[in-house]
Amino acid sequence: MSTPWTTDAAVAWVLGPGHLSCLDAEGHPLGERASPRYARTAADEERRTFGDRRDATGLPCNIGALAQVRAAWPSILELVASYERDAAPTLGRALRRAEAATAIAPLLALSGATVSVAQAALYKATVGFGEVLAAALVEQWADADDPPPDDVGFFAWLDARPFLIGERQVCAGSRGHIRRLFDALATGDSAAGERPPVAETAIAALRTLHALVAAAAGAARPHLLEGRGDTEATCARLYQAREVPSRAAALRRVSDAGAAHATLFFGAADVPAELRGFLDALPAAATTRDPLAAIDDALLATMRPVAARLVIECGLTTTEAPLTLAGIRAVCGD
Repeated sequence: MSTPWTTDAAVAWVLGPGHLSCLDAEGHPLGERASPRYARTAADEERRTFGDRRDATGLPCNIGALAQVRAAWPSILELVASYERDAAPTLGRALRRAEAATAIAPLLALSGATVSVAQAALYKATVGFGEVLAAALVEQWADADDPPPDDVGFFAWLDARPFLIGERQVCAGSRGHIRRLFDALATGDSAAGERPPVAETAIAALRTLHALVAAAAGAARPHLLEGRGDTEATCARLYQAREVPSRAAALRRVSDAGAAHATLFFGAADVPAELRGFLDALPAAATTRDPLAAIDDALLATMRPVAARLVIECGLTTTEAPLTLAGIRAVCGD
């Protein structure tokens, strides 16, 4: 990607599907098959036996991506186990570790840096863990302040639904690889890992933006079900679009989820101030003639300063224009 950016474009790219198509140093898209560029790369797929529900699908796994992960395996485990090593080993910390690991490559690419193969491998190895942990929290299988489950408990979560099975590929990691990486996320403690090559404030800003988008989708839900407000509102799109950012997608899978469910991604003391501010604005929004428009106003007001921090920390040269609703709408992929 090239600069200068607009804030709208930067937010839409890093929260939406655009970052999945950024190429690593060897020309492989970060999102692999999730990117349209995958069809133009030399795919390396084969069927393998794993001893779980993946075997019955008959789908292949991505051997090329697995080779990248194996080559970077020691550094992946060390970085994950060293991130926030002084924090309490809770499920919330495990999710923050997965989120930091998956944020590094997109944020580097956003800043104009080349994504190394090892950084791409870190993303590919951990992105699925973030999805499982986020689902566990928002669906209240556990609380963010709880200790992580043991290996048996985590594999029970994995087996509860097809987390390891995609539409055209299955996860290529063995049960042993999955166990070792989960242990690093959950309880790993290493002083050997390198510090993330992006600012912690940028990682935190990205985490907060994801939570705000998820909360907006949850806030729109009851009004849409009651037929109140403009169905073309941005928050309505975040609830109804086929493809939305990952935390919003996790929240939407909970049938009765509202905006407050977005706080479940965090420990009680770790909920971002911007998310609390958005939630505080919702009671007044519900009393307006068009509650969806009022939700949009609250969403924009809380996302703007976070988006500004993100682009500054990534060293981007942006236009003077702040984030707009159009930029938020563009995080949806369809």
